Amino acid sequence: AGIRRSWLDVLTVPLMALANAHEEDEKIDIHYYFMDLNAKVTHRFSPRLRASASVYFGDDRLKSRSEDSYNNSYYYGQDYYDLSGWHTCERGLLHWGNLVAQGALNWRLGERAGMEITAAYTRYFSSIKYEYDSEDRYMSETDTTRTRRHTDNNISDWIVRADLDWRPREQMRIRTGAGYTLHSFLPCRTDISNMQNGSLLTVRDNTRGYGAHEASLYIEDDWRISRQVRVNGGIHLSLFAIDGKVRHGVSPRLAANWRPAPQWAVKGAYSRTVQYVRQLSQSYLALPTDLWIPVAGRFRPESADKIAAGVYWQSPDGVYTASAEGYWKWMHNLIDYRDNHLLQPPLAMWDSRLTAGRGTARGIDLTVERTAGKVTGRASYSLAWADRTFPEKNHGRTYPARFDNRHTINLSLTWTPSRRISLSASWTGHSGNRFTFMPQEWVTP
Repeated sequence: AGIRRSWLDVLTVPLMALANAHEEDEKIDIHYYFMDLNAKVTHRFSPRLRASASVYFGDDRLKSRSEDSYNNSYYYGQDYYDLSGWHTCERGLLHWGNLVAQGALNWRLGERAGMEITAAYTRYFSSIKYEYDSEDRYMSETDTTRTRRHTDNNISDWIVRADLDWRPREQMRIRTGAGYTLHSFLPCRTDISNMQNGSLLTVRDNTRGYGAHEASLYIEDDWRISRQVRVNGGIHLSLFAIDGKVRHGVSPRLAANWRPAPQWAVKGAYSRTVQYVRQLSQSYLALPTDLWIPVAGRFRPESADKIAAGVYWQSPDGVYTASAEGYWKWMHNLIDYRDNHLLQPPLAMWDSRLTAGRGTARGIDLTVERTAGKVTGRASYSLAWADRTFPEKNHGRTYPARFDNRHTINLSLTWTPSRRISLSASWTGHSGNRFTFMPQEWVTP
């Protein structure tokens, strides 16, 4: 078991207090902390039966507060005159985290078979709160405004699955299993209240919670046909039911490994995946603006087809290895924010800000590695492309995705002069992520 907590907020409190002590009209406070908890316990009932339970909890909070004031007042003799002034206070809270609790039973059914049953509960939650208070004074009149905005997003899953691992013979390994997940979604619900001089107006968008059922079944076979040829093939079947509609997916995959010589290997693979839950991000950071949404309404399940091939070499003494791999991936029914989603009303339905499109990813990876000796290291280079095409983004024209790193270089080196001493160094360089600035007309009132 282990627990961690940052102490940045404890350090910033006195620093902010010192900074605000020299400011009479404007004061700013910012506090951030994160914590996480990991715990796991395993019990062996017998050589053939083992049970385990684990839990993970993570929590992040970012608070901000700013105050600004102005007073137009003066003394005339012993009389005090307060003519006008204003005072504003803004408060914000970003709160997000994860919870995972899992239990598993593992049986050895014999020398060639084993089974595991798993039950789990997972939850991701995020919340954004914004508060604004203002007071304007002029002579004997005072105007007060109070605004509150609260946005929630969460997803909860109850999961049950069973997996069987069976070796009918030494050259063959079969894995199969089935699972069921009960989903609960709250994509993005916003409450807004505004009070003006005692008059209160409260509104909430029409976003509602969604319940969904997902079932899956898979089987795969890892078969060593001969010393030179090995094949792995399988298929994954899935069903997703939401709002009275049932969507299904078939995901086959096939991989082959051929060794024409002891030091050489050639691999090729094809796979197809289907996804019913999507994470939407507006930034590169893990913030509460990330949303977990289901494939519902007009959207179809996301799917991807990928082909890959590679050549691998190892020196006769096993000290050096080298590889060259290439891949091409086609993605369909991708979901993302529309270009003008920031112009949507705050209380608009969550799916009105989204659009569906397609994408591709392709590239080549080259790697050279030294794996034995006092000095070991690795050098790799990747040349990659990634693009997206959405009818309601970039005027329908294809554009580079944010994962489009054209060139990436990774170097690592480890020197072990003795059993007690090890020195390591690494360096990474890439051509940078793509970034699009927000057009000025989107942010101009």
